[in-house]
Amino acid sequence: MNSLHDPAEELRYLLSRGYPKSSALDFVCNHHTLTSKERNILVRVVHEKDVIDSVKKKLVTVEESRGRKIGIDGFNVMATSRAILKGETVFECDDGIIRDASGLFGKFRLDSVSKKAIEISCGILRDSELNWFFDKNVSRSGEFAGFTRNLLKEEGIRGGAFTVKSVDYELKNWNGIVATGDTGIILKVKKVIDIPRYITELLNVRPLKI
Repeated sequence: MNSLHDPAEELRYLLSRGYPKSSALDFVCNHHTLTSKERNILVRVVHEKDVIDSVKKKLVTVEESRGRKIGIDGFNVMATSRAILKGETVFECDDGIIRDASGLFGKFRLDSVSKKAIEISCGILRDSELNWFFDKNVSRSGEFAGFTRNLLKEEGIRGGAFTVKSVDYELKNWNGIVATGDTGIILKVKKVIDIPRYITELLNVRPLKI
C-alpha cells in the first residue's frame, strides 16, 4: 500500500486547505488514476481535522465501558474483525479507528470466521451489556442475530441481538456507548468503542498506517 502514501498526503493537504472531501477525493483519485478499492481506502483512512478531533474525544476504552450498555453495529464490526482474523490488511485511520477495505457488506455467511469474529468481540467486552444490531435487509441477518443471541446466553453475557430496519437509526439514537467504524454514526453519538483495535492487540496484529 506504499502507492497510496502520496495520494493520502495530497488529500490531507487539500482537506487542510478547506476543500470539500468529495471534490478533493475526486481530484486526487483522477490525478493518480486510483482504482475503486484504492479510493475506498482513502475515504476510510483520511479525514478532516475537525472529524479527527471529534472522534478521538469520543473514544472510550474497554475499562471505561465495563458495566455500560453498548450498541454494536453488527455487520460493520464483524467485517473488520473478519479481515483481522483472515490476515487481511487493516488500517489505522487518521481518526484513530481501525478499518478494513474488504467491501463484503451484504455478502456474509455465518461461517467459522464470522462466528469467531462475534465470539472474540463478545469476549473482549463480556463485562458490559452487549446489544448487537443487524440490518434486516442483509441476507442471513436473522441467522447472525440468532447465533449471537445464543452465544450471549451461553457465555452469561448481558444483552441481546436484533434485526432492525435501520442500524444507523438505532445507533444514532442509542443511549450508551456505540461500537462501529462508520464515521456517519460516530459523529452523531456521544461515546464510541473500537472493538477491532482490541482484536489487533489481542492477536498482535499491526494495522497499516498510510
